Amino acid sequence: MADKRVWMLVHRLDHAEDPRSNLLCLEIREGETVKEVSKKVTRDLNLPKTGIILQLRNQRGSLIPLNGRLEENSKDVPYTLDILHEYQRVHPKPRSVKTNTYTATILRQIKEISKRISRLEESIPELKVKREEKMKQEVDELERKLSFLKKRLSEADKTQWTGIIKKSPLW
Repeated sequence: MADKRVWMLVHRLDHAEDPRSNLLCLEIREGETVKEVSKKVTRDLNLPKTGIILQLRNQRGSLIPLNGRLEENSKDVPYTLDILHEYQRVHPKPRSVKTNTYTATILRQIKEISKRISRLEESIPELKVKREEKMKQEVDELERKLSFLKKRLSEADKTQWTGIIKKSPLW
């Protein structure tokens, strides 16, 4: 596997006070992985091992992987390597929860819950009476069904088998 010379124009965007740009020549083998090439870049530029992002762009500005499949280029047409902090380009949005509406919502929910509790407390004395009425209705319904079944069983006991068919079947 032959070594390739890859030229990169390094933009240090992690230094906000001093964004420097310099040219870097890197020797890359054909089968190297992203990790191996990234280690070479961090070693050559004396970068910290964590907390940074390496973005490699081609001449059109498209992101490309930083691995051994990079095509060899010249000083005149280098790749662009941007060095950033993690989450450097992510800007937090202002707080989305408005405290006035939030507190009003919480107060409304507390009032609703307190109303439900007061209705439950008012209905406690009536619960015993309602339960007894329901039990009485269920017992009456069961007694009615039981009497119906007894009546049907007594009718069934009165019938007797004579052992002969009175009408001749029509088959």
